[in-house]
Amino acid sequence: MQSLRTILLSLFMGTLALQAVSVPVVPQSAVEAPPPPVNPEMLSTLVNTQSESAPKLDIAQAMKLALANNFDRKISQENVASARASVEQARGPVLPQVSVGVNYQQVNEDQYAVEAGFSPEKQTALSLNASQMIYNDTQVTAVRSSRRQFEAAQESDKSVALDIASQAGLAYIKVLSILSNLEIAEDNLRITRENLEIARIRRSVGTSGPEEILRFESEEAQQESELWSQRNRLHSAMNDLNQVLGESPDRSWNLEDITLESAVFNTSLSTLIPLASSQKSSDRFRMASIAYALSRSPEVASLGYSAAAQQLQLDENRRSFFVPDVEASFQYSHILDSEYPSSISTPEEDDTWTFLISASLPLFEGGARFGNIRQARAGLRSIQWQDAQTRQAVSVNVSNSLAAMASSWQSIRLSRIASERADANLEIVQEKYEQGSVSIVDLLDAQNNALVQKLTASIDLYRFFQDLISYQRSLSWAEPLADEEARQEFIEDFRARLDDV
Repeated sequence: MQSLRTILLSLFMGTLALQAVSVPVVPQSAVEAPPPPVNPEMLSTLVNTQSESAPKLDIAQAMKLALANNFDRKISQENVASARASVEQARGPVLPQVSVGVNYQQVNEDQYAVEAGFSPEKQTALSLNASQMIYNDTQVTAVRSSRRQFEAAQESDKSVALDIASQAGLAYIKVLSILSNLEIAEDNLRITRENLEIARIRRSVGTSGPEEILRFESEEAQQESELWSQRNRLHSAMNDLNQVLGESPDRSWNLEDITLESAVFNTSLSTLIPLASSQKSSDRFRMASIAYALSRSPEVASLGYSAAAQQLQLDENRRSFFVPDVEASFQYSHILDSEYPSSISTPEEDDTWTFLISASLPLFEGGARFGNIRQARAGLRSIQWQDAQTRQAVSVNVSNSLAAMASSWQSIRLSRIASERADANLEIVQEKYEQGSVSIVDLLDAQNNALVQKLTASIDLYRFFQDLISYQRSLSWAEPLADEEARQEFIEDFRARLDDV
């Protein structure tokens, strides 16, 4: 036992002696570093991420700008204009038709009617023709159907406008998210450089070797490379936003950030979302959201107008067997000048007029009218199935957007807790690394964990706003575009549907 104690004591004293010996300074490398393989200045200015001097833009302004300039919206508006013109075209045959004309006629004089004096050799006449449709089922139905199609086009334009506003909002949030990630990456690079300086100090006093400096220099280079990747993502996201806004590429914007305290989503955050605070209220909230979405959906409304137009066509085809077309017409002719053969006395100038009322009813058209009925009936059933499909899609979109919004809302709280704990842990580990009580592996692990948690917290926050915009799109409502009166009306309508569930 005594010999064992002696051996252990000798080992302990030897360890102390080794620690007391000064560590010789080893040069970092005797080999000269090779030149960089690429010029860092080349192509660096092609990625534009500078926004400090760019015009300011908030999310409401972005949506309004998109609605004014987006090409899809312009195309949709032209479709509405075309549908309006179709109404005017269909209404034309229903209104009175009036025409005037001047006729000049000359025939050879050796004709019997001319020689006998029954017809002039030359004649100039002025004519007036007028007609009015008294009832034409096809034309009347065309007018009524075109009006329904025009209303359907207007609803489709509303759908396009909501899509564009939603796309602008999502693109706006995406840029903010990447900007936040870029700032976090830049802050992480700053921490790495601080740790690199600490490693150099530790190296100079002999408490660490050159491997720690090399490790941090490697981390620094890698993180700078990741910064360029983030800048590239930011550049692409900004161009995606410009595309939705109808702006030229490479245009920069100084975007206003969005937080949970921002007024732009205050109605949803302070009034709407708190309505789903329990399991029972959440179920009612989901059902009320679906009911509200179905009642406000422009896609459903557009199909409703299309179905009404198709029903009119089907009814007209059925009536075509027994409803006649009735028309009145009037013709007036005034002879301005007539020339007869010289041997025949010229009759006096004369005026003639004709008034006619006609009614016609086709009796047999080879079975075409039966085919028209079957075609119109099939078209109506197709629209009805589209309506059912659209209603199902709207309900699914509401349910999915609510689930996504609930998930991201909970993730905000949890990821913030994780980020705060990771930051506190990094400070402790960094301080211990300065004192030499933890290794570089512990420091790198703490720094990487802090980075991951910060990125997660940032991503979760902006993901919630994206989910909120998607939910509002499923309701056919864009909160950033709504004034205070419209927001109050929305809440009252939603609460009424919540009470009806």
